[in-house]
Amino acid sequence: MINAKVKQKLMTNEKVILKQGSVFHYSGISTLGPHSLYVTSMGRIFAHDKGGMFGSEEVIEYDINKNKVNINIVENQMRIKNANNSQRLRFEFLLEVDEFIKFSNSVPSSSFEFVEGKTALIKFENEHNSTTNRINATSGNIITLISSLMQPNGLSSAYFQATIDINVEGITLTNGTGTNTTIPYSRIRTIEIIDKLILKIQGIFHHNGDVFSEFYLFYPIKDRMKDILLHYKNSEKLYDVFQDIETIHVGNIYEQEKEISVIITHTHFNIYNEKQKKLLNSFEKNSILIYKRDRIIAIGNQENMLIIKLQADYSVKYFKSMGESTYFLECIQVNGSIKGKKYKSTNFVVISKGKLLLFNKQEGFQIQEVIDLHDYSIVIDKNKLILYSNQIAMLVFPNEVSNKVEDGLKMGDTMNILLENEMPYHLRIGERSLFFHSRLDYEPEKEYLYSSVKHIKMINVDETSKFCMAEVCLLSGEKILVDMDQSTYSGIVYHVYKVNKSLLLPSVKTEQMFLSYSRLNNDFILFQVFAQLIALKEGIKQIQYEEDDRDIRNEKLVNFLYHGLQSQKKRLDAVIVYLPKLLEQEELSTLSMLRLSRLKEFKRLQDALMSISGQMSRTIAEIESSISAVTYILIEKHDFDSLIEKRTMRGYGIAGALGVVGAFFPPLLIGAALTGANSYFSKNDHQEQEEIRKINETNRLDFYVQKMLDRFDHFFVTWFPYYISEVNEAVYECYSQLSSRYSEVLELPVVKEKLLHNISTLYTFKQLPIDDSVNKLKDELIEVIHNYVSVGNENIKNLNLEVHYHVSKYIETTRLGEK
Repeated sequence: MINAKVKQKLMTNEKVILKQGSVFHYSGISTLGPHSLYVTSMGRIFAHDKGGMFGSEEVIEYDINKNKVNINIVENQMRIKNANNSQRLRFEFLLEVDEFIKFSNSVPSSSFEFVEGKTALIKFENEHNSTTNRINATSGNIITLISSLMQPNGLSSAYFQATIDINVEGITLTNGTGTNTTIPYSRIRTIEIIDKLILKIQGIFHHNGDVFSEFYLFYPIKDRMKDILLHYKNSEKLYDVFQDIETIHVGNIYEQEKEISVIITHTHFNIYNEKQKKLLNSFEKNSILIYKRDRIIAIGNQENMLIIKLQADYSVKYFKSMGESTYFLECIQVNGSIKGKKYKSTNFVVISKGKLLLFNKQEGFQIQEVIDLHDYSIVIDKNKLILYSNQIAMLVFPNEVSNKVEDGLKMGDTMNILLENEMPYHLRIGERSLFFHSRLDYEPEKEYLYSSVKHIKMINVDETSKFCMAEVCLLSGEKILVDMDQSTYSGIVYHVYKVNKSLLLPSVKTEQMFLSYSRLNNDFILFQVFAQLIALKEGIKQIQYEEDDRDIRNEKLVNFLYHGLQSQKKRLDAVIVYLPKLLEQEELSTLSMLRLSRLKEFKRLQDALMSISGQMSRTIAEIESSISAVTYILIEKHDFDSLIEKRTMRGYGIAGALGVVGAFFPPLLIGAALTGANSYFSKNDHQEQEEIRKINETNRLDFYVQKMLDRFDHFFVTWFPYYISEVNEAVYECYSQLSSRYSEVLELPVVKEKLLHNISTLYTFKQLPIDDSVNKLKDELIEVIHNYVSVGNENIKNLNLEVHYHVSKYIETTRLGEK
């Protein structure tokens, strides 16, 4: 309702267009009012004061056309305030943008004085997403972007405040956190002035993972609006370069900072650098190839491609239904030969789904090769993918490959594959040389005579890899580092040793040859009988050194020693039962011309080993008796076995591939057993078993562990050297008696050749690692076993000195007494 007194002041055709409440003040205004402010279509403002209980009713006029009003943006709204402070009436009120537009359309714009500044109001309209995407607004100069929810009448729910910066390139809008949204003039299709004060800007613009087609900018500073229109008029438009633009996606060229745009028209995908205004490439839609993985897309055709990392979530969604999803799309290194071309540490980007597309990013992303993985045998080793057929190549990825290769491919093996400085080769082991081939149908690229090799040594074993690293030392002083599997390594060691030793055969006495053979067999038997015990001793040292928590350390020691001793007993049984028989069969094969059915020497060796085994079992039983008091902390056998099952199976595989008689015997529990104990006894496990430990006396575990270790140490100091000496003596007796049989046939070439083969095999066995978890060779462990004999000799020496000392003292004292 319009107050009657206000109505009386309205002229013909003058209407009230806006009514406010108590938003004004003047001298003599009543306290209670009520107060009302009326704005008319002719630019006049009437302040009505009812006068309250004791005052008189009054209407005061303010003519906007003469006195003007100040207008600025405050908290997403327009603030209207009297500009002439000399007038009696003063007022200040806020209007929403839509209300202000109605107000401004009814009042001459010359009546407004806009406060200069960088604050504007904006409203975004989004053609792809109708849901609100809002950044929380705060007071001050901020920007809040919104994909507007449309009202039934077509008007938006709100405008939002922004800090605006205008330059020759575009309009930059900044939010309170410093995030910028840039509207390049080149992206603007049209600009239209509506309602005198608003710019309606249409085009394709990105912000915060979304894309929108138009926005409304309320920035009623005439000079600044003129700047925007002038810059737009003078700028080069994408719409002039490309016809019928459907959408634009922004990203970065893979592994580069360079930003590019994918401009999609009705007919083409265009790769364009907007900053440089340069077209990088254009691909027809009907022949486009697209590969994608997460935010990475490869786009192009059969000849050229470009790898792009998309910036916006909208772009990821857009390409989701296009092209092929890939198992990997990454930058890799390629070494080796592919389709007749040789590559060395060449950087490529690869795309795959049953096929590999290799292209060099240094050469304009031109496709180099298209490889069908089904044409090759595949070897996967951690971050390496080896492809081989007639040729061989290796692709090195940034991370693991196993989860990136599809099922159904032909998986190859690592036998006779060799890597030298990351370059893969087919290895051919010849009669006199090693040959490195990049192509099997070509001459070898490298050849190494066995006679030029001084020695080969394995220097690194990684149980997570199919390859080990070996060092090949040449007589020239050159050292070559190569990676290969252990079967290939053993084959090379065998051939190098055998060929080099065969060159010495004419000058070596046959008796010396048999002596070397006997010693190697002795070492082999010592390893099978005693290696597990040495491994246990080293494992105990490691646990004591690495584990600080007393209770966990004790639990590890008990489990490690208990399960290790169980393994030792089983191993010892297998060695005693089968090893002499296997050795006998080997010798019967070598001495086949004598037509012997049995060799009693090995039955006597077996009897001697059984006797030693019985003595060792009694000693082990004493150690086990200390463990029996604390059985409540033992891991179940099934659980402990499962912790080492993987390495166990690999151990059998390597032993079998070597072709020596060690394949029948259980593998050593050394690295894997320690790993098992460490993975089982975490802090959490320790806490979960707290209730059980509380039942037992505080120091009970300590007492029995120390007792167990004391007995184990006593075994090593006293009994272990004795058992080694006994085995040495039994083996010596066996092969001394066997030498008489060999004396009849040792000069025969076939026997010499067979003996050389056996010597080379046993030597190779010593050059292999103890197992896949450690770098230490079997030869080093055998040397430790031999050294314990000197401990026994030292004990005898000390005992001898003690006896002689006391006897001498007695004799000396007696003689003095006689005098």
